Amino acid sequence: MTRPKTLVSYAQNHEDIVLARILEPWNRPGHWIDIGAGHPTFDSVTRLFSDFGWSGVNVEPLADEFALLSTERPNDINLNCAIGREVGQATIYVGPPDSRGTSSLIKPTLTECDTPPIIYDVQVRSLASLLEDALRPIDFIKIDVEGMEKEVISSADWRDLPAQIVVVEATKPNSVIPSHHSWEPILLEAGYSFRLFDGLNRFYSCDTTSVFRDAHTIDLWYPATIQDNYRTHLLDEKDSQIKEMNRYIESLKSHLEEKARSLGEATDRLLSLQIEFDTVKRALGSSETEKIGQQKLINDLELSLSAMRRRVESLSEQ
Repeated sequence: MTRPKTLVSYAQNHEDIVLARILEPWNRPGHWIDIGAGHPTFDSVTRLFSDFGWSGVNVEPLADEFALLSTERPNDINLNCAIGREVGQATIYVGPPDSRGTSSLIKPTLTECDTPPIIYDVQVRSLASLLEDALRPIDFIKIDVEGMEKEVISSADWRDLPAQIVVVEATKPNSVIPSHHSWEPILLEAGYSFRLFDGLNRFYSCDTTSVFRDAHTIDLWYPATIQDNYRTHLLDEKDSQIKEMNRYIESLKSHLEEKARSLGEATDRLLSLQIEFDTVKRALGSSETEKIGQQKLINDLELSLSAMRRRVESLSEQ
């Protein structure tokens, strides 16, 4: 398969475009691990790869998002749990529908939430145990866990985890403050090299993976740009909405034009009926006048006739 002329990006910061530039999913099958997968489409790092037939492990502790993943990604392994060092149960604090990305195992402060979060318990597994379910080879791992990155990364031995690329959200939630200092040494010591910071995420590659041994691959590590020939999914959604609205407007215009034609025909018919009514009314008026005149004439004749009769009778008596 050749690269499409235009790629569609679904990821929040277009991480999927960077990964696609390097991994070229249109050329081969592949697999991922997505920890904190979220919605199967909106802000999804893996949707682009899924569209090319790739599959992977999606880890999502939120019940609604997990249900959507299970429905829309039947070829993936979807796990309704969190990842961390403390295996068992943990409390998750779920953000509002318009800010699901703020959900975390870390209890928010009063200043961090406008409305009280929904609270419930979730299962916690280690990353090491998750690898037992993962398909191999692992092309990339994405970690987006709202401040719990160290707990996730330290729950596995990365020397036994040869993923080609690791992408980790590297700022504190809802800020630009770096957060990688506590967990990055684990990756570096396991043989991963830092390649790129895109303003939100840090990208690492496995030094032992042959695809990254060539010098030319260094030229591929830069944020998504216009040269990548991509469009965002939201723009596609807007275009679809605009097209649908235009179709609706055209339908309304046709309906209104038909109504206008019907109204014109009805108006013409009404005018015709009004003219006919006025004509009949005038005719009836003329007939009535004529009838009254004729009746007066008859009355006059009857009076004359009665007078004549009386005269005749009078003359007869004489």
